[in-house]
Amino acid sequence: MWDLVKDCMYQMPYANMQSLKHRITAAIHSVAPQMLANTGVKSSIAWTCNQVISHRNPLLNFKTNALKFRKFVMLLLTFIAAFIPATFAVKCYTCSWSPKDAPNRTVMCNDEFFEGNAIAISECENGCQTYVHMDRNGAIEQVRRSCLQPEDEMTGNCVNEENKAFSAKRCTCNYNLCNTGAPVYTAASYALLFLMAAHALHILNRV
Repeated sequence: MWDLVKDCMYQMPYANMQSLKHRITAAIHSVAPQMLANTGVKSSIAWTCNQVISHRNPLLNFKTNALKFRKFVMLLLTFIAAFIPATFAVKCYTCSWSPKDAPNRTVMCNDEFFEGNAIAISECENGCQTYVHMDRNGAIEQVRRSCLQPEDEMTGNCVNEENKAFSAKRCTCNYNLCNTGAPVYTAASYALLFLMAAHALHILNRV
């Protein structure tokens, strides 16, 4: 992906853009290399670069287009930071608890007494999950935190499962140590992305 961004920048026809190019180079080098290998991002960069340097979007005004290009790179890096890590293995808490285990240390796995420092951590390819199993009256029978299995769906939030014998809640997520107590994944993730993008645009609009 880095080669695509670099090639795009050096196709710009104005020598005065060298300072901008150097700053973009430094910013992209600061991003983790594994984040730069994503195929979807490669396609996005290639398409955007073609639009920037094509006859449909000529660089007729240096200042205006330089600012647009900087905004594009900033938002691209924001996107990478927020979403690409989810495509790689993440660390998840791994433990289980039931009321029968209350006298021993596994109680630390329960939401009420959760202690991350005392719980095992595993590398998981498919994300993390927290599974809460309850009886027909809503009393918790088991809490399990683990890697998300390939056959289970990554929803990024909590889904309730019910039948006549029991009910359950499965919460899934895909960033490091996200399967803690009482998680709210999707809203927090998108709120963080929105704030990052808004802050980036605020800074760039003052340039």
